[in-house]
Amino acid sequence: MTTIKRVAQHAGVSITSVSHAINHPNRVSDTMRRRVEKAIEELGYHPNPTAQNLRTGRTNLIALLIPDICNPFYPELVQVIQTQVSRVGLDTLIFNTDVPGNLSGTHMTEYLSQIGQNRFDGVIVASEALVGHEHVLEDLDLPAVYIGHLSEPIIDNVTIDDFAAAYMATEYLIKKGHQRIAHISGEPKFFAGKQRQQGYEKALLDHDLAVYPNYIYAGTFLRPAGREGIRVLLTQPAPPTAVFIANSQMAIGALATLSDMGKQVPEDIAIVTFDDIAEMEDIRPTLTTIDYSPRLIAHHAIQLLFERLEGTTPDPPRSIRVPFSLLKRNSA
Repeated sequence: MTTIKRVAQHAGVSITSVSHAINHPNRVSDTMRRRVEKAIEELGYHPNPTAQNLRTGRTNLIALLIPDICNPFYPELVQVIQTQVSRVGLDTLIFNTDVPGNLSGTHMTEYLSQIGQNRFDGVIVASEALVGHEHVLEDLDLPAVYIGHLSEPIIDNVTIDDFAAAYMATEYLIKKGHQRIAHISGEPKFFAGKQRQQGYEKALLDHDLAVYPNYIYAGTFLRPAGREGIRVLLTQPAPPTAVFIANSQMAIGALATLSDMGKQVPEDIAIVTFDDIAEMEDIRPTLTTIDYSPRLIAHHAIQLLFERLEGTTPDPPRSIRVPFSLLKRNSA
């Protein structure tokens, strides 16, 4: 195995010079750096990463926390983040926090503890399990970005206006002539679920339509909630003619139940939902939905994190809202 001593001999320089050229290239001349790089290439030398990390205090690792790796929304987000991180010589380690499904946030606090102990260079959190545990992340004193909304702006974040998007979706159904509009909500303990329900309610009230509690089914952002929610809503004495569903996973579940019940969409009931995952291209009827780009969210999150890593940004946390639009298809 080639050693740093062998590289120094091959380059005709001291071991200290080789170490500086590898770990602190700004401390050596360009001529020295090129000589060492040439020797490293010719000998096929690979510096010990553990030893390098101890010297530099860097692990070259970025932690990415997501709630559910099986949720089709997240693969594109993960792909963009991993690609951009790798371009600057860093690696990404993914943590699955199992939310929804683990509302206690136990996994979140455990993972954040591991991230702190293992000296990660930075962290991106795309899981609402962080809500209520923000202080744990803040105490790590690491460059961090949150994808979503926090009640207190303690770190940089990237989000969309859930309230305005839900308002737009509901208003579209109203303008289509619907008055009995139901809602299958997201997890109400989390900001996105709460804001989408509030946007739905405000749109109804602004158009002089009542908000009926029996027209709101408390969902979980998971498909079973969509299947059960639509079944419950259709058992009402005056069933809704339209429903705004807080995410695409629940909407797909609802479509399956409607098909089993022999109901036609949009003839019997219209649907508008949230997200535009790739799977929806193969769903029939195609779903009218709030569309926003996971790629753009990922790009902004990485940009914010890199600026923190480079120390080129002021201290106050920054917030970026990505644009959204209503993608009109065949379900409403």
